[in-house]
Amino acid sequence: MHRRQLSSSLTEIRRNAPEGAFFAAARGTYTVMDIETTGMYSDITEIAALRVVSGEIRDTFHTLVKAKGPIEKRVERLTGITSDMLEEQPPIGDVLPIFMTFIEGFPLVGHGLDSDLIVIDRNLKAVGKSLVTNDYIDTHSLAKLLLPEREGEHRKYSVKALAEYYELPCSTFHRAMDDCMAEKMLFERLLAEWK
Repeated sequence: MHRRQLSSSLTEIRRNAPEGAFFAAARGTYTVMDIETTGMYSDITEIAALRVVSGEIRDTFHTLVKAKGPIEKRVERLTGITSDMLEEQPPIGDVLPIFMTFIEGFPLVGHGLDSDLIVIDRNLKAVGKSLVTNDYIDTHSLAKLLLPEREGEHRKYSVKALAEYYELPCSTFHRAMDDCMAEKMLFERLLAEWK
């Protein structure tokens, strides 16, 4: 079974109508997920998820992860995550089975989720586990569909830029759990825009 991005076009969203995962998510049942990485080599340093049922956060998953390689200095400055913080954390091979159980059965929501899922799948493959098959909604793609007037500057579609645009109560970015919270609010706002 392969996952599908459900926010690639408004036509596709409408075509998937009643039974589609998009509409399950629109009714408020989904899992928001986000990761942070070391940078270019994309070792996962932090992973978080929020289980949302009927629009309410019902459960959370969050952990730092012991990276295999060094964290790029620019990423350290951006996230505040340092190699020292990760030294005593569990390795990704221990974290992924728990994470996969947490997200099982729910459509996923996230910003730039294509990239995150590529990194997660690469790590799952490396430890001999099945890949992520959840359908998903990428809020970056959805924002570009719903707000084409913001086209032009890539940064105008960042979580931070969209949170500012919608005046969402978010002040911390580039940490997995904070980004999950912002992405949940952003997704809800985008759904309101779409309706």
